[in-house]
Amino acid sequence: MDTILVIGGGIAGCTCAVEALRLSPSSNVTLVSPSPTLRTVEAIEHVTPLLGIVHVGDRSSDDFAAEHGVRMICDEVVALDHVRSQAQLASGGILTFSRCCVATGASPALVAQATPRYFGIRDTESVENLRERLVDAKRVLVVGNGGLALELVHFLASTQACQVVWAVRNSYIGNTFFDASASAFFVQHVSTETTCSRSEPSAKTGTPTGVSDEKSIPKASVGPDWLKTLATQAGTSEEDRNTTSQNPLLDIQFECELGGICERGEDSSDLYPVSATLTNGRRVECDFVVSATGVRPNTGIISSDFKRGPDGGLCVDEMMRVVRCGGGIEKEGDVENNIFAAGDCCCLERNEDHWFQIRLWRQARDMGLYAAKCITGSLDELSRGGVFELFVHATRFFGFKVALLGRFNGQGLGPSVQDLISNHELQEGPSGIGVKHGVTSTPECRHESIHIKRATSESIRILIRTTPGVEYVKVVLVGGRVRGAMLVGDTGLEETFENLILSETDISHIGDNLLTREVDIEDFFD
Repeated sequence: MDTILVIGGGIAGCTCAVEALRLSPSSNVTLVSPSPTLRTVEAIEHVTPLLGIVHVGDRSSDDFAAEHGVRMICDEVVALDHVRSQAQLASGGILTFSRCCVATGASPALVAQATPRYFGIRDTESVENLRERLVDAKRVLVVGNGGLALELVHFLASTQACQVVWAVRNSYIGNTFFDASASAFFVQHVSTETTCSRSEPSAKTGTPTGVSDEKSIPKASVGPDWLKTLATQAGTSEEDRNTTSQNPLLDIQFECELGGICERGEDSSDLYPVSATLTNGRRVECDFVVSATGVRPNTGIISSDFKRGPDGGLCVDEMMRVVRCGGGIEKEGDVENNIFAAGDCCCLERNEDHWFQIRLWRQARDMGLYAAKCITGSLDELSRGGVFELFVHATRFFGFKVALLGRFNGQGLGPSVQDLISNHELQEGPSGIGVKHGVTSTPECRHESIHIKRATSESIRILIRTTPGVEYVKVVLVGGRVRGAMLVGDTGLEETFENLILSETDISHIGDNLLTREVDIEDFFD
């Protein structure tokens, strides 16, 4: 019998297993997970045909197997033999497969060995640990600048749960998603009385050394609704968390990282059990340190014969097959042709106009679906391009709706665009149209302003419309066509810009007036 083995109980693995069995019901589909708790997509709340908020949840492996008919094995794969098409389990068992999908996810990138008072936020176990510590914590050090760090800091600051010291490697918050101007829109909502410190640029701000190689069993990854559980434990509601923070007990340390940690014994007379040192020389006394500094793909079960990407992920080709070092897979009969990968553990070598890889739950789910089609030979021309047609991400930061479309920060569009976006200087809009702080016809937009960034080449423009505390809209234009957009707040523009990007409509005749309210850009698609 045809046997499909899927390794990993996260979103990509569970999605791939279910879809593979649906597409090939005569196959024996086996899912191996080291944790009895699986992470699955429960629903996608669509904002547009492509853009949607992903809702995930935990499922027991028994319930998952009973519902979907997938054979479930709770064990850890410790080695994968692509020549013999066998997987070795930690329990000593051997699984033989016809085709295999590696979906082992990623683990938090820590600068030292994890302890009960120093851990990364990535999986359900680490969130449970955080919930327990929140009850009695007086001061927390948060390290990192990605999505999880943003949400965690906002939660702690808005609920005034404890003092927070936030160590940010960059010169502004949220560099994974924001540029400097977008960060400025958000930062006032972290705290109106925040203490911010910047270290002098130096070699100290490089990547810390002493990274732990400790091997741990991957747990089910935490999903985008993880703070709801945390809020329940702390006795706060979603509405409370979305209010503007007035917490004066937030200290943001810019351009620094975690340098070292010293944990004191229980018999210590010191007020705090942890003393952490930042690379700017600041010493932080705290109850515990939470790391949200990114992840490292879990690829240890795959031999070094297979190519790794710059971030350590398994390189896969357009059919989601792992790529052998020194070249790709040449013909259908090659033994390595039966190894696929999906989700956070892989690195896609694709050159798409409007899509790029970021390790997000939506992309993990889409890769799982796509890999299942490739594994079962069910890929057609429609599905071949659909998954990678457009980068989309919908979430909430600091209580604001956020929609990211296409190359929203000019990713991959060349140094001219990148330099333009990173430039902090903003030009005001056309005379008489959205002039900075100009009064408009609606009271809620009385402080609306429109800014334009132009490159040396007039074909590159960044248009920004911002109303403090209400909305932030940024559009990346190249050659008169929209290549990306960032929409913050209740803009109602998500589907319009999704269509503009995909249709590649030339809007050169509108020019810098695109974001003025006098121009109804939705008319393009009536």
